[in-house]
Amino acid sequence: MKNRVCGVFLIATSVAVFTVMAEIKRATICTTYGDDIYDYQLDQMIDSVVPPSAKRLIVLTQCYGGDCLDNFKGTNTAVVSATSPGQKAVYGGYDDDAANACKPGAGKTGQNVHDAGAAGKHSQETPVTGGKLAPGAVSLEPVTADGAVRSRHVIVYAGMPDKKGRDNAQRDKIKANFKGQLNTTVKTVGGEGPKDGWDKHGWKRGLQEAINEAAAAIEAAPDPSKEQFLLFVTDHGDMHEIKNVTTQTPPSNSVIAQANAFVAADFAERAFERPGFSITVDIAPFTHEVGETPDGYIPFFPTNAWRILLTPPPPAAPLLLTNFVERFIEFEDGIIGNAPDEGVRLFFSVDPTLFVDSFFDVMYDVEIFNDTPETYRVMDFSQDTGPVAKGESDPGLFVIDGDFLVGENEMILENQNVVVDGCTLTIDGVHVLDRLTLTNNATVTHTAGAEGMLLTVCNDVSVASGSYIRANGRGAVKHAATTGRSGGSHGGRGQPETLSTSCPTFGDAFWPVTLGTGGSADGAGTTRGGGRIQIAADSFMLNGTLSVNGQDGPDYTGGGSGGSILIEVGTLSGSGSITANGGVPVNAGAGGGGRIAVYAQNAEAFTPSALEAKASAGAGWGTVFMGVPRTVAVTCTGQGACVPAEPVAIPYTDMRPFVFNPMPVSLATNGVAVPSDMSFEWVNTGLWRGTMEDAAWLERLYTSDVLAAGFEALAAGQAVAQPGGGMAVTVNGLAGWRYTLERRESLTEGEWEPVTGQTEILCGGTGPLVLTDEAALPQAFYRVVSEAP
Repeated sequence: MKNRVCGVFLIATSVAVFTVMAEIKRATICTTYGDDIYDYQLDQMIDSVVPPSAKRLIVLTQCYGGDCLDNFKGTNTAVVSATSPGQKAVYGGYDDDAANACKPGAGKTGQNVHDAGAAGKHSQETPVTGGKLAPGAVSLEPVTADGAVRSRHVIVYAGMPDKKGRDNAQRDKIKANFKGQLNTTVKTVGGEGPKDGWDKHGWKRGLQEAINEAAAAIEAAPDPSKEQFLLFVTDHGDMHEIKNVTTQTPPSNSVIAQANAFVAADFAERAFERPGFSITVDIAPFTHEVGETPDGYIPFFPTNAWRILLTPPPPAAPLLLTNFVERFIEFEDGIIGNAPDEGVRLFFSVDPTLFVDSFFDVMYDVEIFNDTPETYRVMDFSQDTGPVAKGESDPGLFVIDGDFLVGENEMILENQNVVVDGCTLTIDGVHVLDRLTLTNNATVTHTAGAEGMLLTVCNDVSVASGSYIRANGRGAVKHAATTGRSGGSHGGRGQPETLSTSCPTFGDAFWPVTLGTGGSADGAGTTRGGGRIQIAADSFMLNGTLSVNGQDGPDYTGGGSGGSILIEVGTLSGSGSITANGGVPVNAGAGGGGRIAVYAQNAEAFTPSALEAKASAGAGWGTVFMGVPRTVAVTCTGQGACVPAEPVAIPYTDMRPFVFNPMPVSLATNGVAVPSDMSFEWVNTGLWRGTMEDAAWLERLYTSDVLAAGFEALAAGQAVAQPGGGMAVTVNGLAGWRYTLERRESLTEGEWEPVTGQTEILCGGTGPLVLTDEAALPQAFYRVVSEAP
C-alpha cells in the first residue's frame, strides 16, 4: 500500500525517493544529435561569451518560440518571435518574411525584421517580442569602418531541417542577404553539418562553437559596443514539463514521485508527432566519450537499462515504458560526465493519442526503475512534446498570365501554388514554392548575369510540352583568360582561336552551381554562357525543355559555354529535354559544354528526347551526372547457396561522391553459404562525358553500368576451391587495369586484407584474369578490387 507523505510516494524499503525541488515548463530548440537546447541554456551560451556591450538580435521562428522570451536576461538582447506562448509556427508565415527582411539597409533595425514577419504571418501565429532591449534599438545599418556598426556576426540555426528544404532555403536567403558585406560573418549550424550544406552539425556543441567564434571576433574589436551578434532560429521546437530532482538510484531499485501533467490551456493545439517522457541521468563517476563529430555516438546505457511506470488517474490504465532513445548532454570537450550538469537523457516515446488523452490536466505517479548494476543520480523527469515541426500553410493558386519579375529578395511567390500561363516569369535567387506549373508555351528564366534561380518546390513541378525552364545565354560574360575569338569554357573547354586561348574548365560535375562563361571577340566583345538552374522538388514532370545553353556567337565572336543544371527530386518523369550545350559561333571558337547533375529516387518514367552537354566541333563536351537508382544483377558464387540471385535495386544515398550503398562487389565463399542479409559493395561514378556521337551517348546512359566498373560480378565456376586448399578467382579483366584479391575470415566483420602476392596485378589484355590464394583456410571470403589505369 502506498502512503502519501508530503506529495512524495513510497512503495518499499528498497525504493529511493525523489527529493523534489521544482516543476518548470521549459521550451527548447531541437538538435539533430544530443539533448535539446533549453531556452535558459541558449541565453547562457550567448551571454557567457558575447561581450555584454555588444547588441544582440535573436529571431525565433520555430514552434513555441514565444515560450522562450522570458529567459533572455542580457541587457543588450532583443528577441523577436513568430509565436506567442503555446503556439506552433507555420512554414510560409512569419519565418519567410522575417528571413527576407533580415538584411542590412539604411535606417533598418531589428524592428523591421519583426514587422515584416508579422505582416506575412499565418493566421495561427501571434508574433511577440521580448528580451531587455527593444528590437528597434538593434541597428541593421550596413557595416562601415567608422560607423555605428563596425562588424556583424550572423548565425543561422536549424537543429532538424525539414526534408522539403524550406529551412535550407531560409538559410540560403540569409546568407545571400549578408553576402559581400564589410566585416560580416555568416555561420550556419544544422542537420548533419557539411553533408547537408551547413557549416556545423546541428547540436549543442556546434552552436556553441559558432557562438564562441562570433564572440571572439567581437571581443577582439577595439570597441565591442559597436559590434553586433545576430541569431536566426528556423525549426524545430519542443516543450518540457520538468520535475527537477536530486536522487541516488541504487542498482535494481526504483524511485517514485508524483508529477503534474501538461495543462491543455497552455497549448493552442495538441498535435504531436513523437511525444513521450524522459529522465536525465548523471553518469558520474563514470565518463563517456561523444567524439569530435556526433554521428558516431555509441549509447552509454544498454537498451534494457531503465524503465518508467506511469500511473494516471482512473479510468486510464498504468503505462510501463521500456524502450528509450539516449540523447547525450555534453558541452565542450566531447566527454560526458566530467563537468557539472552533464549526463544522458533517456527519452521514452508514447503513442500521441494516449499521450493527449491520459496525460493532460492531471497529476500522475511516476516510478523509475534502474535495472543496471550501478548507482546513478536521476537529475530530472519530464513530460515532452517531442520535436514539433512548423505547420503547413494552405497556399492558394497564384496564376501569372503576363510577364512578371520576382527579384532575389521578393517574397510574393513564397509557398504559393504558382501557375505560369503563356508568359515569361523571370525569378532570381532563392525561393520556396508549393507547386510550379508551366503551360501554354510559358517560360521561367532568370536575369542575365544573376547568380541563377534556386527553387525549392515542396510538391510537384510540371512543364508542359512547348513550355520552358531555361537560362540560355543568361550566365557570365567572357573569362579574363579567354582571348581573341575563342569560345567560353565550363564543363568542357571552349574552342581556342589560333594564337589565342580559352580559359580552363571549372565547376563540379556532381554538384554544378557555376555560371557558364561567354566567348570572346576582338576588343571588348563577348557572348554570355548559360545560366544556373537548381530545382529541388517532390516530383518533376518534364515534357517541355529544361536548358542552360550558351549564347550563339555573332560573326567573329566565340560561343558561350553551357551553364549548370542541378535537379533533386523524388520522381522524375516525362519525355522532355535537358541540355547544357555550348553556343555555336560564326567564324570564331565554339563554346564548351556545361554541367548537368540529376538526382532522382525514381526515374523509370523519364525518357528524355535529349540529355546532353554537347559542343560544336573544336570545343570540349561538358558532363552529365545521373544520380538515380540502378537495377544491378548481383551474382554470388562459391560452393554454397547464393542469395539473392535476382537483380536488386541499389539506390544512391550520398551526393558527393556518388556511391551506391550497399555497393555490390564480386564475392566468393569457400564452401560457406551466403546469408540472405549480406551486404554488397560496388562503386560507380554514374558520370558520363559527352565525347561520343548521340547514339553512343544514349547507349552509355541506358545500358549496364558494368561498362564503367572495371570488373564484372563473378559468374558460376569463376571461384574454385583448389586441391589441397586455397581458392582461385577468375575475373573478366580490362586491359591496363590493376586488380587486387582481398580476403577476410568473416563476411561481416574485420578488415579486408590483401592476399600475399595478389596485389595490383596488371591485366595485360581484356579477358579472364586468375587470382589465387594458396592458404588452406577452414573459411574465407574474397573480393576483388579494381583500379583504373
